[in-house]
Amino acid sequence: MLGGAKIKAHQLDLIACTVGPGSFTGVRIGVSIAKGLAFGTNIPCAAVSALEALAENAACLGALLPDGIIICPVMDARRSQTYNALFTLKDGVLKRLYEDRIIMLDKLREELAALNAPVVFTGDGYELAMRTIQLDRIFPFPDIYRRQNAACAALIGERQYRNNVNIHTADTLSPLYLRASQAERERLGIE
Repeated sequence: MLGGAKIKAHQLDLIACTVGPGSFTGVRIGVSIAKGLAFGTNIPCAAVSALEALAENAACLGALLPDGIIICPVMDARRSQTYNALFTLKDGVLKRLYEDRIIMLDKLREELAALNAPVVFTGDGYELAMRTIQLDRIFPFPDIYRRQNAACAALIGERQYRNNVNIHTADTLSPLYLRASQAERERLGIE
């Protein structure tokens, strides 16, 4: 990537990295690469929520979405659960309503019904959410905008950098896990 852009790693001002939630292996690999680049160059890192990056991707289509829509990133966490956060898009500005969390699909449906606003799902749990959470005013969303996008993570990272929010060194950057891994759960004998 750097070669294609004809720049060297030491010329970067910031490394933006989605830190989770997501697959344990994928998150570990991504964070490890960012930490390695940051350590070798002493460049700061922006820890970006994967769910916020998905919401930002949807917000890029703001003009095509109704004002006040709830953007609901859903990532399949298995066992009728999703990794989720809720955002609203008002006057083209994305605003977080709920922090990153793990939630049962029936509970998410209740929350969305109580908000009584149009909803758009995004993320790898899109199809699951569309089948399971059947509400009025759910907008279909094109497949290409349901996936994580590095450009959206970079935009969020740049905003965080300007506002000095969630900026880390190679030593302090860490993954965001919302639950223990399957191996840890099995070792501890918990569901």
